[in-house]
Amino acid sequence: MWSSKRWLTELLVGSTIIAVFLGSYALSEKHILSVATGLLGFTEQIPFFIFIPHGVRVLAIYLLRERAILPLLISHFLLYDLFSNMPPTWAYLPLALIGTLSAWLSFELLRWAHTSAYYISDQPKYRVNRIGPPLLAGILAAIINGLLSFAVLFNSDVKYGEIELLLGYIFGDILGLLVLLVLFFSLRYWVDNLRE
Repeated sequence: MWSSKRWLTELLVGSTIIAVFLGSYALSEKHILSVATGLLGFTEQIPFFIFIPHGVRVLAIYLLRERAILPLLISHFLLYDLFSNMPPTWAYLPLALIGTLSAWLSFELLRWAHTSAYYISDQPKYRVNRIGPPLLAGILAAIINGLLSFAVLFNSDVKYGEIELLLGYIFGDILGLLVLLVLFFSLRYWVDNLRE
């Protein structure tokens, strides 16, 4: 049985994941996309150029494993409710499950392949966590997420059935993942150096 302190900790962690996920979506939608269209000269609606929420999904699973699944699932449903230009209502549940579970499944596939991809904090000899495993898991998650989302939405609307759109979303997921992982590992390296 969990203590009240454990419940409070889980609530705080879950709320943080939700807030960061939704905030990163707002940042990706409003600012990064506007920079891509204005500064880089794109004239038509393009897939997210740098989709940071994918990096949030991957980083949350990397650090918290299955503890991040419920907050990420809630984040997806809130995303569909709070923002415009969302997929059809009937697709909310399958897309939320795909988006949430793709990162976890990717980490589990690496674990099954005997690759230590999750963050390890309690084993001193494995203390050095490298950027490679979560990057690989995130790329795999972007591909799984893109292909399964494409399969769900393929017959619903012509715009979702375009292969260029699918590739654009996978590319945007990977760029967002790279940005967030570089920031995370740079910050971690800086903090570790301050401790020494």
